[in-house]
Amino acid sequence: LTVYRSEMEDLITRAGFMPIRLVNQGSAIFHGVELEGNITVNQHLSLNGNASWQENKSGTGQKDVTFTPNFMAKAGAAYDFQNGIT
Repeated sequence: LTVYRSEMEDLITRAGFMPIRLVNQGSAIFHGVELEGNITVNQHLSLNGNASWQENKSGTGQKDVTFTPNFMAKAGAAYDFQNGIT
């Protein structure tokens, strides 16, 4: 489990969709939580996953100033074959 808070200055973000422009957003504060796990099912199979949640706001108080999603998750599996191929 990771909990974080990050302050940035001179943050460059995208503005608009078409055409995309890059703008100096100024300062921003990011905070969030990340959780990661790995489970070994047997000698050949392991499962992994993580989830994260974050929020951000500009120095002027505007929320979600970047295109970064507030919630992300992923899951995966790894299988080790007997011939050494993963």
